[in-house]
Parts: sequence; structure tokens; C-alpha cells
Amino acid sequence: MNVLENHKLNQDEYKEKALVLKSTPPSLEIGITYFCNINPPCVMCSKNLGLDFKRYNIDKDIIDKIIPIINQSKRVALYGNGEPLMCKDLFTLTESINKETNVVFNSNGLLVHKHIDNILKYISHINFSIDAATPETYFKIRHNDLNVVISNIKLINEYKKRLNQDTPKISINMTLMLENMKDIPAFI
Repeated sequence: MNVLENHKLNQDEYKEKALVLKSTPPSLEIGITYFCNINPPCVMCSKNLGLDFKRYNIDKDIIDKIIPIINQSKRVALYGNGEPLMCKDLFTLTESINKETNVVFNSNGLLVHKHIDNILKYISHINFSIDAATPETYFKIRHNDLNVVISNIKLINEYKKRLNQDTPKISINMTLMLENMKDIPAFI
């Protein structure tokens, strides 16, 4: 019997048995969308490579299947090759996640003002991908206005203060590339 035949037998054996998890991962990362609000794509985006990614958004059927596993985890990071706030069922998903699970995602920050109530209600941590310290560099990389992102970060902080809550935690990041090397000291 060759390796492929043996593998096929093992697959058939597993199909007959129910899968039982003896433990759950303490942290999960789930790709929830490919869609993004930045067009043309940012200079470092994988969409610029000409790869034909399947366009997807997590949907209610998938949410129903994964919620039991997510709710046994301490942390879930909602990512993808797009902007999580473009996912039409993002807050359907986050609403289903128990309060003990920390919900984290990366965002380009441009749509925060449209979702502020749900962000404050369901999100534990947002990491803003800014990639620049000046509006000029930001525009070269992300084709948008850095001031919109800064205003949205300030908006979250204002609401947190008004509501006397400490979440969501906020962090920022910079993907290093030739276009932003000169911004590193100012970014820090």
C-alpha cells in the first residue's frame, strides 16, 4: 500500500467518527473579508501582485458554525486581506461572541466614525495600520487622508472617556517600506 492509499484510508476512517475537540485554542485568527474601502489598493497590498483572490465576506452560516469554538477562546483576531469594517456581518459575529473573549482587529481607520457605537460595544482592541507619520507619505502609500484616521482615533478616545470605559485599546503600526523610511522617527 502506498502513502496515498494509506492517507485515503485514514480520511475514510475519520469521516465515520465525530470530531471531538479535547481542548480549544486560546487565541484564534479568522479571515473575515477580502473587501476594502481603499481603491486603488495600498502600495503594499497583495492585490497589487495580480493574484486572483476569491472575494469573500464571512456570513451567518459560517458564524453559526464557528461561534462555539470562538466562545471557548480567550482572544479572537478578525483579519483578512481587507478592511474588517467592510464585512457586512462583522457586528453580527461580534455580538455572538461572549464577553470573556477579547475581540481584536486591524483597521485602516477610515470607516471608524460610521461604526463607533458597535466598536465601543464589542471590540477589545483595534490596531490601526497607518504606515506613515505625514499626510504626504500616507497619501503615497494609502491614497487617502491621514487626518481622517487621526480624527477617528481621537473620536474613539473621546467616546471612551465620555463612557468611562477603557476599551477598545488602541495601537498603531507601520509596515516598513522604502516609501516611509524617512517617517520612522516622527512615527515613533
